[in-house]
Amino acid sequence: MISNVRRLTQAMASDSQIASVQRLQALFLKLHAIVSSEGGKNLVRNVSHILAILGEAEEDPRAICGARC
Repeated sequence: MISNVRRLTQAMASDSQIASVQRLQALFLKLHAIVSSEGGKNLVRNVSHILAILGEAEEDPRAICGARC
């Protein structure tokens, strides 16, 4: 019984870690697209976009990667 609970807990942790990695990957891709879209020419605007995305991620982590997470 205890080993079944332990395996289930580990599986749930693994799923949670996978979802976290997927969210981080999606966030990185969005941030990279913003920064590279203008070659870093408009740093102030890029930073404001990045802060907005980070705010969305903090409020709703699933907003970053949609249904994949």
